[in-house]
Amino acid sequence: MHEMTLSDLVDYWIASRTYAERSRQQRRSLMRRFVNAVGDVRPADLDPLAVLRWWEGTADLTPASRRAHYIAAKSMIDFCCDMGLRQGNPVATIRRPREPRGVPRALTPAQVHDLRAAAASDDRLRMAVALGLGAGLRASEIVSVRQRDILRDDDPVLLVVRGKGGHTDVVPIICDHLLDELERTADQAGRLVPVTAGYLTRLMGPLMRSVGVNDTTHALRHTYATELLRAGVDVRTVSSRMRHRDVSTTSRYLAPL
Repeated sequence: MHEMTLSDLVDYWIASRTYAERSRQQRRSLMRRFVNAVGDVRPADLDPLAVLRWWEGTADLTPASRRAHYIAAKSMIDFCCDMGLRQGNPVATIRRPREPRGVPRALTPAQVHDLRAAAASDDRLRMAVALGLGAGLRASEIVSVRQRDILRDDDPVLLVVRGKGGHTDVVPIICDHLLDELERTADQAGRLVPVTAGYLTRLMGPLMRSVGVNDTTHALRHTYATELLRAGVDVRTVSSRMRHRDVSTTSRYLAPL
């Protein structure tokens, strides 16, 4: 086996995994490009400089495709190392590409209507849905909201939000549905959604699925941002209300519009 070349070993590597047939074909294709770039050599003879040249040659690919090439090559050479055919994986010296960020998916108006109806019988879920859709709050922020955080004397009404990393922000409440829900809780003390963030996530999963949505609480936040942009609110204002550090994060919501 020590005399086998990389192309000889591809099928052995694939056989050691539990890939579906389509994935097997994809990985064979990825490894053909790798072998063409580095040479069909024995694993022990693989030149680290050739590996770097191969990686430079993938620069014209999309981030997702480039990441797929990297993962396949690293896994293949890891296999060779595990089989005792070489020491050290030169692919592993390359910084792993970051996971491509997808376009945030917003709920449709029909899904929003159905979700509100499904949550109506549970005060915690009803308020959580209202805060997510009406203020763009994350799950951890939703469960932190207290009555004293609602600044009702301001116009518009303001909401103090305890965000990621302990940061505190103030966001305007302009959603009539959320204002109505907050009015219903005016005599309520303490937290509006008295559960932990983890428990809220577990409650929201079945609720989302009950209306045909396979998503999490965060979909409410995505919907909030998308609806603001559709209404013509400029991206910098939306970025401020979403409390994004960089407006480029908010710009991702523009892709499907």
